[in-house]
Amino acid sequence: MKTLLAVGCSFTNKNYKSDEHPEMDCSWPKWPEIVGKKLGYEVVNLGTNGAANDNIMRSAQDYMAEHKVDMVCALWTEPFRLNIHDTYHANWYAYLRRDARSITGSKRYGVKTFHLNASKPLVDHIELAKRLCRTDDHTYVASEELRHIHTLDVIGKSHNIPVYHMHGCTLWKNHMYQTASVVLGDNITQKEKNEKFKMWLRAFVRSPYFSILDKQTNIYGWPLLQELEGSLYVDGGWSLGSHTWKEMQALTLKYRISDKDSHPNAPGQKIIANRFMGIIK
Repeated sequence: MKTLLAVGCSFTNKNYKSDEHPEMDCSWPKWPEIVGKKLGYEVVNLGTNGAANDNIMRSAQDYMAEHKVDMVCALWTEPFRLNIHDTYHANWYAYLRRDARSITGSKRYGVKTFHLNASKPLVDHIELAKRLCRTDDHTYVASEELRHIHTLDVIGKSHNIPVYHMHGCTLWKNHMYQTASVVLGDNITQKEKNEKFKMWLRAFVRSPYFSILDKQTNIYGWPLLQELEGSLYVDGGWSLGSHTWKEMQALTLKYRISDKDSHPNAPGQKIIANRFMGIIK
């Protein structure tokens, strides 16, 4: 039987459990299992809670180096997430670098620290966190995002393995606004937020990887950003369009676990699977 390798974050994790609803049974089929069943493939699901895109790419690369697979599907996560490896404790830590203050474990911002065994902040100095996360380096974050997609593509081609991509949980403009608030302060104006986002958007388009990926048909929703007329899958199947964040939350609630847990429920997982099936040759 042929093998499908699926990589991603908690949206992909076969054994995902809701922190907001610990009593809930979340054992419904996840998108890799749905796609695998449709194709008649055995599924290897490496989805991991808190995985950043660098770790998603690395997990696929490491697995492909040691095992034979016939297809790879990657559901990428938000570009502002960062994984750090703690060699001493043999743990991977994940932080949301759209808000560098979250790396301190601040209760005010309520951002969780994910890793394999225990919850313990790795870094507690905000200036170090800002440098580590490079929250205001638009060129770096944009190119890094596209580099991961391109790298996994190159690895797949070197093994003659088709690779398909989709973004699962990124609200680019919303996240960039939060990043701008960290860099410029909480009193940042809407005009300043918009300028920050435009800077990031220009960096995204000017990345050398943009023109490479622009010729490909194996990426759902490319060019990913609605501002560039892309059709990104966002937490339930729609780009923001003209809707505000709150309006979109209400529109897509039927595809989420709840208004407190935005992870895909059973219908949401089916949507992701159908999106992948639409681009698989």
